Amino acid sequence: MPSPSSRHCHSLLASAALLPSYLTSPNPIISFTPVVLPVSNRRVPWESASHSLRSNPPTPRQAQPAFPSLSSPTATAAAVGSSPHNGYAPLVSFSASLGFCVLQLTHSSSKSLELLERQTRRAKSRILAWQSHVEDLSHILGALGMIESAVPGGLLQGRLNKPEPRIKSGVILVGLRNATGGRDISETVKTAYIPCYGGESAKTERQALVVYGDENVGPHLTTRGPDLYGDSYLCAPGKRDQLVLKEARHGLGGVSGWDAAETKDESPELLGTVQRTTWAYLMSALSEGDETWSEACKVFKELARGVVDDKE
Repeated sequence: MPSPSSRHCHSLLASAALLPSYLTSPNPIISFTPVVLPVSNRRVPWESASHSLRSNPPTPRQAQPAFPSLSSPTATAAAVGSSPHNGYAPLVSFSASLGFCVLQLTHSSSKSLELLERQTRRAKSRILAWQSHVEDLSHILGALGMIESAVPGGLLQGRLNKPEPRIKSGVILVGLRNATGGRDISETVKTAYIPCYGGESAKTERQALVVYGDENVGPHLTTRGPDLYGDSYLCAPGKRDQLVLKEARHGLGGVSGWDAAETKDESPELLGTVQRTTWAYLMSALSEGDETWSEACKVFKELARGVVDDKE
């Protein structure tokens, strides 16, 4: 088992410090906001003509290859204190310092824009979040060239990878996808989100890592136990990997933000595990021949901090 690295080290990381980090020291991060992109059909009245997002690239080094680009995590329920534009800082900063350009955008469903609050009595508001997430991400992924040009100093010019298809892989953090057509979903969720939680939503073909905790029990969400969150892994027709974290609940140690009030399982060790394993997975998924994920799986199994599986 490797020795813990001083890079990204925290006195409370414990076993997470043994998981693989990058072979070189992390880059400083330059965060630039707002990056404003024109869009004609956005649903937010006072922002109808633009997307405002934050770009978080590592500072380039000599002869460094193009940055793979990541969209920041998208939540199904917005936190009161932050929007995706500002949220998920623990994951954003870690991945950005280790070679990714992370793009953070504020979705139309963000509480900071108040659109959902104005539509709470209208049936279509139940799926607005999901529709807007697809629309927003599609627009951003099609505008990577504009994003490169919008960041000053030429920091990103010609530096973003633009693969086809644009979405090659992903990470699903405690994704509530039900393979039984909603039979295991609570009445509360059925009332608000049932169009999005059916079996078909679990059957996307793109490769992904599914992550959830073995103590993520929420009667307000499901009549099943934590294994419900594994449906996105079990029912997907394509290649999937699964990471089930021991003693983790819905917050996965604090992924949504530093000192976030909604985190009920705050743990630097658990958060450090999520940071390192999700980064390792994406490094290997987006870089042909990269073995970082295989190394991370080996160490994770030795640490006995949960279960890791894969299927074709």
